[in-house]
Amino acid sequence: MCLTVQRAHDSYKLPKRFKTIIFVVLLLQIVFTSTVTINKRGDKDIEAKTRIELRSIFLPCFLNDVVRISAPMINEPTVYYLHKPNGETMKLNLGKPGLRRKTTEREVSPIVTKFVKNVRPIVTQTNDYDIFSTRKMSSFKFDAKVADMDPNEFMLGPLLIEDHGNWLLSAYTKDLDGEWVELFQVITITITEYLPANLRRPILHTGDTLHLSFAFPVNGLESCELVAPRSTFDRFFDRNLIEGDTCGYKVPNITMSDRGLWRIIGVGNIVYEAEVYLDVYKKL
Repeated sequence: MCLTVQRAHDSYKLPKRFKTIIFVVLLLQIVFTSTVTINKRGDKDIEAKTRIELRSIFLPCFLNDVVRISAPMINEPTVYYLHKPNGETMKLNLGKPGLRRKTTEREVSPIVTKFVKNVRPIVTQTNDYDIFSTRKMSSFKFDAKVADMDPNEFMLGPLLIEDHGNWLLSAYTKDLDGEWVELFQVITITITEYLPANLRRPILHTGDTLHLSFAFPVNGLESCELVAPRSTFDRFFDRNLIEGDTCGYKVPNITMSDRGLWRIIGVGNIVYEAEVYLDVYKKL
């Protein structure tokens, strides 16, 4: 991945915040390229007879976020592979962290040790991931943490649409009998993008009908959900099939209980959300 920056005409100046966003994205691109080694899988002699599942990781992210992940450690030579949602496999060049002085706030890393019969202790960190987002403007914190990464840590990103889904981290090592063992960990990356709704802040009266949808169509939507301010268990509403690509809903006979924040959730290549606050007044 690469990012090309071209100098604009001297008479045109970018807003300060826009310059900051470009700087952060460029920094993420450069650091990601220099911190992860990716190779094609070539260890055909590895055939694990035992598979051990480790605690799953769930990562709520946005587009262009960068994620730091700590791989499980074991006191034995280990080969790491990362399987992407599209089926591609990456070999990671990871190692065991040494004893060195930390320079960031992440100085103490609590660990959890898993004991399995005939396998050396498996060590994982409790703070086994960080999410860095351009939305939070945390470029300096990101830069410091990257400089202080341990050999068993790697980074993913900036995240794209195709990165949404289940990843699988596999660590191959040998047990006390010299047989291959696979330690595997599911990493679920949920990418959410917030969209505008067709209404900004609607004002209705009791008995009116609420028409709610995304402001524009979204390709590849597989499902839609409408979340009301209160439980929708006994709330009647219609899904507008004609506007299926905008998650259109029609909610008749609005009551005072419908006042509050409504959410539309659409699931496709990633998760799309829109929020609308509804004001309701009694009809005179």
